[in-house]
Amino acid sequence: IFDPEHSGAEDRCLTIGMSSIRKLLIVAHTERGDRIRIINARELTRAERKTYEEEIKRRKRR
Repeated sequence: IFDPEHSGAEDRCLTIGMSSIRKLLIVAHTERGDRIRIINARELTRAERKTYEEEIKRRKRR
């Protein structure tokens, strides 16, 4: 997901996914040349998790 609110001199993106220990994380990152630089990573808040789970259910119904 492109993050225009936090993009300035470089484009920043957000990725949501499951960690190897089954925690839902949101990771802010940018590309620099052929490398991906992680800016921040954290667990989703309850509200973010709810929104994420609702979206996954909605997509499965398609």
